[in-house]
Amino acid sequence: MAEASQALAGSHDMDQPPARDRRQLLQVGITLLSSTLGNVLTVLLTGWLVRSLGAEAFGRVAILSSAATALGNVTASGAALYVVRATSVGSTDDTGVATRRALGAAALAGQLCAALFTGAGLLLALGRHEVLGLTEWALVALALHMITADIHAKNCLIGYQKVLALSVATLIGAVLSCLCQFTGAQIGGPQGYLAGFTLGTVLQLLSSRLVMVRVMGRTPPLGLRARWAGIREPAFLRFVLPATLSASLVPGSHWCANAIAAAKAGQYSDIAVLTVAMQFFNIVIFVPTVLNKIVLPRTIRAYNGHQGMAETRQHALGQAALMFGLSIAAPLLVWIFSGPIQKAYLFSAPEQLWTLYAFCAASAFACAGIPISNYVVSHQKMTFGLLTNVLWAGAYLLLAWMLPGTALAVGLALLIAYVMTLAVAVVPLFSQN
Repeated sequence: MAEASQALAGSHDMDQPPARDRRQLLQVGITLLSSTLGNVLTVLLTGWLVRSLGAEAFGRVAILSSAATALGNVTASGAALYVVRATSVGSTDDTGVATRRALGAAALAGQLCAALFTGAGLLLALGRHEVLGLTEWALVALALHMITADIHAKNCLIGYQKVLALSVATLIGAVLSCLCQFTGAQIGGPQGYLAGFTLGTVLQLLSSRLVMVRVMGRTPPLGLRARWAGIREPAFLRFVLPATLSASLVPGSHWCANAIAAAKAGQYSDIAVLTVAMQFFNIVIFVPTVLNKIVLPRTIRAYNGHQGMAETRQHALGQAALMFGLSIAAPLLVWIFSGPIQKAYLFSAPEQLWTLYAFCAASAFACAGIPISNYVVSHQKMTFGLLTNVLWAGAYLLLAWMLPGTALAVGLALLIAYVMTLAVAVVPLFSQN
């Protein structure tokens, strides 16, 4: 992956001084280390929560915390990509006003989108929904707005290539979040866990903002009028609307698949299994995802500069093959360590382990799709990206409902959906148009 990113940066990077090479290697190492520690802490905490609270009780509150996480990715997704693109390409003036307006518009758009979901959640709470009461709604709503703002802050650091600062913010936020969840569960059980999760999102945002101000300094805030004017710009709408719809389908579909499994089983214990499976999925894809934080801004600059369409197409296909080859061994590794995994999570049914295998296999195809996504974002082919994600979401949810079983049906549906979508997404890369 590192060699591919150097090739992407263009011929002028081939003569980089050794000091710059070492600095980039240090950035990659620290970024991977911080993300690894964060993932390990989350996995260990989830194992303890399942054993301490019980699968049914944890599944009932996990579906709410996962909803906040999923919706947070929805509200920030398209705007976050716009932030990375705006900061990577650079401002068109000397004062940076254009870039500041783009960042302000993206932040406001994310919070407005989060407010829409907050209102929908309030209607469910007032309707005395089985899971979502007023207390739960308040916690989830606050977490949603905090996650949205946190993603925006982190993507500002990504776009400006403040990679080491991003690593520090990510690690500090992960540690504080896990401590809050652990303490909340110890004191208040399932409800305490949900409160700790919400407090953790607040601390994550504070960590990101403090680090961002520390390394980038304070900038004069834009007023609401300027931010609203930025949202209404055609370039913003053409990019953000399809990007938001496209990216929102992924976390939204995962949450809906969890709800389908719970509805089919008539209980919430399968949500605990799917939560663990999704964490294994995230473990497999986190290396390509983390490295992509470094690669994507350079990809955008290179694709918008000296590299032609044929060259960028060939590069995207090469990286997709590389990512797939590095991650396809994940199901085998889970099978080798199946004994300790069963003991850690108290898995007893064979279906639970097969769910992990399916999610890990699906993650290999998801890794292969990351370079294709970079190609789409860099060339602003956002409508094509939206169509492929609609295909993925439709296949995923339809199969999750139709296939027999609950958690395993979701895992198999996820695997099939990724295989189908990757096959469709790769075809246009061989086209001459």
